[in-house]
Amino acid sequence: MVSSGNRLARRYEINRRLTSTAARLALCLVGLFAISAHADSPATYRDWPTFGNGPAHTGYQPVTLGSALYQAGWSVSYSNVTNLNPVSIENGIMLVTSISSATNTNCISALDANTGIELWRQTNSGRLSAFTPPTLAGGRVYVENTWASASTNTPTLQCLDAATGNAIWTAPIEAPGGSPYYAPVVVDDGVWTPGGNFGGLYGFDTANGNQRFLNESLDNGTEWTPAYYNGLLYTWISNSFRAHDPVTGNILWSVSLGNLNPNATLNTVPAIDGGFAFVASPTNLYAVNLTAQSSPWSVAGQFWGTPAVADGIVYIIARPGVQAYSATTGALLGTYATGDDVGLYGQPLVTIDTVIVSSSSHTYIFDRATYALRQTIPLGGQASLANNVLYLSNDGGAVHSYYPASQPTADLAISQSVSPAQIGYGSSVYVTLTATNNGPTTATAATALYKLPGVVLNYVGATTSQGSCAQEGSSIVWTVGDIPSGGSATATLQLTSTLAGHATISNTATISSTVYDPSPANNTGIGPIVTIAATATTQVATNITATSATLNGLLNPQGGPMPASFGYTPFTGGAIFPPPSTIMVAATPAFVTSNTSAPVSANISGLQPGTTYTFFVFGGTSNLLSNVKGSPLNFTTLPASTTLSNLQPSAGTLSPSFDSATYAYIDSVSNATAAITLTPTTFDSTATVTVNGVATTSGNASNSITLAPGVTSIPVIVTAADGQTSQTYTVTVTRRSLLQDWASGAGLPDNALDPLGDFNGDGLKNILKWAFLTGFGSAPLGPIQVNGNAINGYGTPVLLTVPNGSGGLDKYALFGRRVDATGVGLTYTVEFSADLSIWIPSTDTPTIVATDGTLQAVTVPFPPLVNGVPPKYFHVKVTGQ
Repeated sequence: MVSSGNRLARRYEINRRLTSTAARLALCLVGLFAISAHADSPATYRDWPTFGNGPAHTGYQPVTLGSALYQAGWSVSYSNVTNLNPVSIENGIMLVTSISSATNTNCISALDANTGIELWRQTNSGRLSAFTPPTLAGGRVYVENTWASASTNTPTLQCLDAATGNAIWTAPIEAPGGSPYYAPVVVDDGVWTPGGNFGGLYGFDTANGNQRFLNESLDNGTEWTPAYYNGLLYTWISNSFRAHDPVTGNILWSVSLGNLNPNATLNTVPAIDGGFAFVASPTNLYAVNLTAQSSPWSVAGQFWGTPAVADGIVYIIARPGVQAYSATTGALLGTYATGDDVGLYGQPLVTIDTVIVSSSSHTYIFDRATYALRQTIPLGGQASLANNVLYLSNDGGAVHSYYPASQPTADLAISQSVSPAQIGYGSSVYVTLTATNNGPTTATAATALYKLPGVVLNYVGATTSQGSCAQEGSSIVWTVGDIPSGGSATATLQLTSTLAGHATISNTATISSTVYDPSPANNTGIGPIVTIAATATTQVATNITATSATLNGLLNPQGGPMPASFGYTPFTGGAIFPPPSTIMVAATPAFVTSNTSAPVSANISGLQPGTTYTFFVFGGTSNLLSNVKGSPLNFTTLPASTTLSNLQPSAGTLSPSFDSATYAYIDSVSNATAAITLTPTTFDSTATVTVNGVATTSGNASNSITLAPGVTSIPVIVTAADGQTSQTYTVTVTRRSLLQDWASGAGLPDNALDPLGDFNGDGLKNILKWAFLTGFGSAPLGPIQVNGNAINGYGTPVLLTVPNGSGGLDKYALFGRRVDATGVGLTYTVEFSADLSIWIPSTDTPTIVATDGTLQAVTVPFPPLVNGVPPKYFHVKVTGQ
């Protein structure tokens, strides 16, 4: 509520200038009657800052009210409150405190003095709960909270910010439970208030609440407070009028007057003016000369309450009226007669031309000069006067305002419209405030206040037809300026929602000015803002290992951006969710802007192996109104004692990719890889691991393992710390042949890697296809074709006959041989046979007869005899590594 105070402070500066001329004139008129300058001269006659209108409690307000009759204005009621203290007003802020209630719950409340709109409220409860009347000074509220319960007694003196109600400092005091004292006295750097277990007087520093003193030599009593005048404190209690040092509280001098019982309800305080103090007991009115430190006169009678003093005249309630006495001689000057009202109480309120006094049922307004009753208001209460407006706080728990018919008034009104009709989290809503002055006079320094509901709406900015807007605390203050009668102004506020749920938010806008508004019902406008609920759906966790997992969910903020996160905690099965141990982590993406469900995730680590966790997706902020949670799901991490977190071969790649819960892998390495190492890493540092039967340190490479061509199976065994529980991971490594390396590099299908297979079903083994470069296409399988030194076609071996010089034919075995045969590990051996049962390998070196750079056509001559018989057959044997 800082905004309210700033608003009213600005308004005060304007009024100070407006009233300065009238104030000077009033002071001149007062000077004709005064015996000296008045002790209580408020900074502006708009104020009534404490009981008696100042620290000297004169009860005087130097204004001329005139003969215009007072009429009812606004009123404010406090439910369950039975008694209110007199109100205090400073800079347009009114402070109301209660002294008793039907529910033992009392309050201190701040109102706009022109409209009665409440700015803030604080409450306390207790069997003897009570607030004193407040004192306003320099934008601060000083009030004693004499709270006590059946078992404790913890009263305090509180200093609050008048605009917000925020505590500035609190000082503990001693006081009988619920003692109804009068308002604290505040002057410059000091504040003084009654207290003590059995009576006394406290002094404190206004800056920080440090205690100056506690003088407990005074008798106990209630409904009193000290007075301050010309640098000294004065008390009137237990038959003695005393002067005190305001720093130490020591009694400097005293005058014994009598007839004021100790340990009683005193219901009176000194009123001081012109060097004289005036005090009353039930049977006497006394004057005390502060210079002579003696009483020059006293008068006997039946008196009630606190005297008032103005212009050399003392006013005191003498039921059923008010009597006026000469401050100099004590002579009776006249009586303001109410008729038969014997219930008058409190202190008369005196202005330049008026005397006002109240009972619990009526308020009487007299012409000060003629003693004539000018008006009777059919409502009583304790009176305060500020800006010519009369405020009555009565025993019914209500504050009523009355204003003279001549008082300038302005009937301000405010309304609001909202667009769009519904918004989601993070979306903008536009609130248009319309301020209207229904007259009859100009509303000067008008200010509107738009209260933000907690933290669910954020202010972005505003456009106005006049004035400007600014955020002050939890409110938007629109400084409108002057609005002529019949005029209006608008301000459009842009707000963003941080409310995650569906709700209808009723936002309140109020308006006031420095001009009294007797009809504040239309000074408040309410505009509903409807929010659409965001949704959150928790989805199954993935990528679960012994110490990590991926959390998944969906968020729909119905707008955005909405912060996205996850909460997780070990599952306990408790009734409270989420439990206090919940860990929150940011999601990816960190913010979601969408009108539909959008996926979010978070990778978490550092989990305990073999543990069940509860998790949920979370959107928004920590404020309960600004977030949405998905229903919780559970996942369980893998056990870690026999689990690997990683397994890495020195050559090749594991298939499938490593996962702690997968225990069998294959690896394929080239023919050139004659040995391999494996690097296992355990989750549990106390677990041991062996690779191929040899102990290996976790995270380090194993001993080298020799690989023969073909398949080698390598066991990796993880053993728990108990030495018994184990888990075996198996890596099956295939060391490819040179032929397989070539086939793999040539991009042939997997079923072409088996040398004895037939991947295309043409009847020729794969190794022969590779050796003769035939059988890969769709052409029919046939023999190799050579024309001269050119190869015309790849194919299978063929018998070649060549005429010799003897008229016969020489026979040769003709076949194709790969140019890179050695590189791919192929060996070609030609064997001859006479009967297909015995085969003899040729010892001749093949002769190259043709080549195309890829294949060589070579011949090997038939030998003359095989085991003594000319050979008839040959074949080419192909082997590979």
